[in-house]
Amino acid sequence: MNRKAATLLASFFGMAATSYSIAARSSETSQQYDPKVLAQVATFYGISEKAAIVRLDKEYEASVQARRIEELQLPGYAGLWFDALTLALHVAVSRDADVEAVEELGATPVRVAHALTELDRARENLTDAMDSALGAGVVRESYVDFQANGLVVGVTAESMAQASEFLRAHPDFGVPVQLVSAREDVDFSSNLYGADGTRNHTWEVVYGGSQPCSVGASAERVSGSSYTAGYVTAGHCNSVDRSTGVGDIIYTSGGTSLGQAVWSSLDIGPPYKVYNNEDGAWVQTNAGWTPQPKINGYSSGTLNVSATWAGTLEAPIGTTACRYGGTSGGPHFRCLVQSPC
Repeated sequence: MNRKAATLLASFFGMAATSYSIAARSSETSQQYDPKVLAQVATFYGISEKAAIVRLDKEYEASVQARRIEELQLPGYAGLWFDALTLALHVAVSRDADVEAVEELGATPVRVAHALTELDRARENLTDAMDSALGAGVVRESYVDFQANGLVVGVTAESMAQASEFLRAHPDFGVPVQLVSAREDVDFSSNLYGADGTRNHTWEVVYGGSQPCSVGASAERVSGSSYTAGYVTAGHCNSVDRSTGVGDIIYTSGGTSLGQAVWSSLDIGPPYKVYNNEDGAWVQTNAGWTPQPKINGYSSGTLNVSATWAGTLEAPIGTTACRYGGTSGGPHFRCLVQSPC
């Protein structure tokens, strides 16, 4: 995914799962939380239900602050994250002049050496240089680590020594760089619910085998006064032919035609390299399929999403994210404090 980490695809929608009818309510924000989600969050952190409500409230507050701060387009902005100890949003800035703006919005400024624009530029220069020196396909992923105010570069396991030597010989990129071993390939890993299992029929015809994925969050496409039903999901689950505009045909996990991918932000090419650091897609569902504000919680049952959480709100690094999906069931909390998930 991109450097902004845990976007609210429905596979990661557990944090936002709410209910219209339950009694668990925050006195501060009047948010309502699904009791199953509250139980999972309380168990995971080893806290009481009341403390779980407080934490989720603070995470929601931090998400709103994050959007407002990013809209300011501060020149020294260098990323943000939710701090689990203080239950507050921390914002990295490289200029003293930006500190006051962050404080005025109620967040905690963290002074760092490099602005995000500098880190992004360094990441592009570094990966281009490594591709040129080590060969295309060695670098499998790269992103900005906000909390470290540096870069993380993932390379194939067999290229780790060679990549380490390259970094030692070229210390002039000006920002901290952490080298990690990346995955060899991209994982593919009536009413329609978030996290329902899907299959990419086009890929199965072309490549054979099963190509499973999951529904993301329900999302309507607006064109003038008309609305088209569909859902957002991961780009690596779907692709759109850039020359023809024709997208992949998607089936349910049971083999029924579900819809067609009409947009994807993922730019991927041989040998399995993601070129633009983005991974989103939108699938238009066929007539008769109605995306619902609910999540297939698998062993947790169905989770409801109230109108309070309509739309998408980016969740800062460090906030709680429950993952549900057709290939993995759920809940899983694997993407809590990593950058990105």
